[in-house]
Amino acid sequence: MYRKIYPLVSCCILSIAAYTQKEIGAEYQHGFGKSYNSNSIGALYEGFSSTGKGSWQIGIHYTSDVFIGDKKLQGISDFGISFGYRYGFSYGNSGNLFTGARATLSFIFESDHTKFTPSAEFGYHYTFNNFGKGGFATPSVAFGYDIPISKAKADDYKGTLFIPRLAVGYRY
Repeated sequence: MYRKIYPLVSCCILSIAAYTQKEIGAEYQHGFGKSYNSNSIGALYEGFSSTGKGSWQIGIHYTSDVFIGDKKLQGISDFGISFGYRYGFSYGNSGNLFTGARATLSFIFESDHTKFTPSAEFGYHYTFNNFGKGGFATPSVAFGYDIPISKAKADDYKGTLFIPRLAVGYRY
């Protein structure tokens, strides 16, 4: 399975590098739904097209202390990687409204479980010109669905999620 992921990751990184404006930052997200709640932090890299209307992003995240089912702390953690595309609608001097889609693969090591989470997001991309080319802050909300894809298909990780996100970082 990992042999199939590496070429995909390489192609995404190369396509992002070809874009003009770039951003690097940190992201916090809190996913919750019927099956579980979790808090994740991670790193995010985003490259914008030459027109500035679209962008590709790649991120890695770490989730710890997942609350499952009856909302008891399970002490389960995961590592994941995500790929996404965003499209900006309106452009002003300090940011734009956007919508996008993201696909996340999460590897839960304690239970030998892998899940796939496609999500659609909507938010606002604030830009600041205080740090050279500037900084950014991106609050957004996403709606996703967890799909178990490993042999140990745990029912605890299947279902609809609501995911508020906040990303901050540097533009170059």
